[in-house]
Amino acid sequence: FFEFKGDKISCLDEYWGDDGIAPQWRLDKQIGQPIR
Repeated sequence: FFEFKGDKISCLDEYWGDDGIAPQWRLDKQIGQPIR
C-alpha cells in the first residue's frame, strides 16, 4: 500500500497474505512484525 504526499511516496506498507511462518530470508532480515 502506498501513501503519497504531493506527488511523492511518503510511506510504503507491505501486505503479507500468508498466515504461516515467514520465509527464512524474511526472518534473517528481521522484516515485518507479527499481527496481534
